[in-house]
Amino acid sequence: MIKKIDMVVPDEFLKPMLPVAYGLLIIEIAANHGINQKQMTEGIIQKPAILSDPNEKLSHIQWLRLVSRALRLTQRAEFGIEFGLLNSPLIHGSVGHGLLSLPTVRAALDFAIRYSSLITVGIGTRLIESNNSAYINFAEQYPHESIFPFCEKIPTGFIRRCIAEMFTIGWWSVLNRAGLFVDHPVLLHFNFPEPEHIGLYVSQLPPIKFNSERLAIEFPLAVLDRPINLVDPIAARLAEAQCQSQLRSLNMESSLIDKVLSAIISAGYEPHPRLEMIAERLHTSPRTLKRRLQEHGTSYEKLLNQQRQADCYKLLSNPRLSIEVIGHQLGYSSQNNFNRAFRGWTGTSPSTYRKRQLGEAADQRPPQPR
Repeated sequence: MIKKIDMVVPDEFLKPMLPVAYGLLIIEIAANHGINQKQMTEGIIQKPAILSDPNEKLSHIQWLRLVSRALRLTQRAEFGIEFGLLNSPLIHGSVGHGLLSLPTVRAALDFAIRYSSLITVGIGTRLIESNNSAYINFAEQYPHESIFPFCEKIPTGFIRRCIAEMFTIGWWSVLNRAGLFVDHPVLLHFNFPEPEHIGLYVSQLPPIKFNSERLAIEFPLAVLDRPINLVDPIAARLAEAQCQSQLRSLNMESSLIDKVLSAIISAGYEPHPRLEMIAERLHTSPRTLKRRLQEHGTSYEKLLNQQRQADCYKLLSNPRLSIEVIGHQLGYSSQNNFNRAFRGWTGTSPSTYRKRQLGEAADQRPPQPR
């Protein structure tokens, strides 16, 4: 069985790299619903003794299997929300300590995102600044075909929604407990319809926008430069050193997908960033890059489209840029090609989308915390 997984699952999903506390939290929530540790870990964690050692790590495939087993055994659709709400800075080790020690919200978020590969695999995290709002944007990067077959036999969509709730609410919970959002409105964005179980947690969560075009945490742009009261330069330097050491030991300063997206951003869209150009920037051959992306369940064309789409939304939020200029900046050879691509993403034209978004921004007051 292990040999089969080794042949199919990308290496970073097999490396023991996630804090064992993440597994313990899943097991603890399951125990609250009558599921014991043996039921949760049998066939997933071969040596249960590692659960009592805070320095031990779990592989991402182990963590995903724990999530799917908890969903199957507890039959609780809201499991992801429960997990997210119980997150705190200290459960994330050095990343959490660094988050608490830096001087401003911007510095804290930059730190957490820079080292996010230490606390997760399969979710890309970016900070996006747009007009009067900032977004912590999450992008799912799981190679579904090779990962989810090793999870429990439950619908893939069920697992994906649970993970989206875990990460989005988990990040909000950590940042909120760290005091980053004190006295400031926050809006959670989910890219799926409102589930029935969300009503049970309305009083514990900030306002939520469902069926959004993004998976994100939105807050006022001005919050980024707000000072943090717990600033501790010595602790911040220590946390940075520990995170760098952990990255070196894992030999993964950033994931392949993050590297490709960064190279696309750096290259820009004029001229069109071809696979060969990105491969050269990453010091590999086009054939090798194409094969490795296939192993991750994606392709260069998908990543280019993903990045272009994210940049497009950002550019459209700036009313000073014309639709024609935006299309040109994104590398489209004609306005018709840009309109056709945008309709494929959203079902509407760029101009209609912009009017709707800017109209909502003008008509709606900032979301207030409950």
